[in-house]
Amino acid sequence: MIRKQAFSLLRNSNKLIFNTHNSQIATYATAAKGAELDELVRKVLKPEVLKVIEGKTDSLLIKKLNFLGRYLVCRLNVANQLILNSLSQENCFRIIVNELPDCWEYYWKKVKDNGKDAAKWLESLNEVKDLPLIADRCWRTMLLSGVYPTTEHYNVLFEVLGNTNENFFIHDMYDDLKRRNPYQNPDAKTFNTVLANYINHQDGQRVQLQLDYMRSKKIAVDPSLEGPAKELVGQYDPEKGASWALDKGGVKPEFEVRKETAYEKNQAKIMDSLEKYIQPEFSKLVVKD
Repeated sequence: MIRKQAFSLLRNSNKLIFNTHNSQIATYATAAKGAELDELVRKVLKPEVLKVIEGKTDSLLIKKLNFLGRYLVCRLNVANQLILNSLSQENCFRIIVNELPDCWEYYWKKVKDNGKDAAKWLESLNEVKDLPLIADRCWRTMLLSGVYPTTEHYNVLFEVLGNTNENFFIHDMYDDLKRRNPYQNPDAKTFNTVLANYINHQDGQRVQLQLDYMRSKKIAVDPSLEGPAKELVGQYDPEKGASWALDKGGVKPEFEVRKETAYEKNQAKIMDSLEKYIQPEFSKLVVKD
């Protein structure tokens, strides 16, 4: 009896879901006349692309573009005129999702024509080092393009990761370059970049360790880093740091407070200027027919 009631309840629930889903599809398919592009979608389209889209009388196309959202619709900025003219509610999903490339990858591969040129990829990395997520994508796209990173590439990536407090990835990439890379070796700039990152993190303990390592290898410290490094090392108390790390109670040391504040500030950089993550500037998205 209980099993029969359970199956009956399940059958009625599925029927309700099916009817609701069909109702939503029907509502979506009978789009109201005069549908308009969402303002967020409008903002990511180049003026000439927006003009073509708004010149169409296909209300359902506009509804579908709003449904896809700005992160996908921006791909229309790299579509040629033939594709834009043929765009309709029947083919917009296929064209935008499957046929048009991501704008950043299009910029690196088509506009910049980076190919397997390590120097061009280094230029691209430097261009986006203030956009951490895009810099990471640039690095991965470079690797997938068959380019082996040089020490200069690593140095830029260390700077990007350091600016956002991504310590795990810094240490992993740092070890990769120091110990596991048979072709490239860290240079003085590498060690100073990592030191600058620890200073940016307000991490006196790691600053001290990095300074000790550099001195043992007779690597000169950049003069601009000597003052901030000395100040942080002077503020750090190993005993208080160890006591706090081992959860022995007491008041949180001031240097730990500064480190946590720096972490929050640096992590916030990832979410800053989200509009810039979507695609390169319009002027850089030159369509290559």
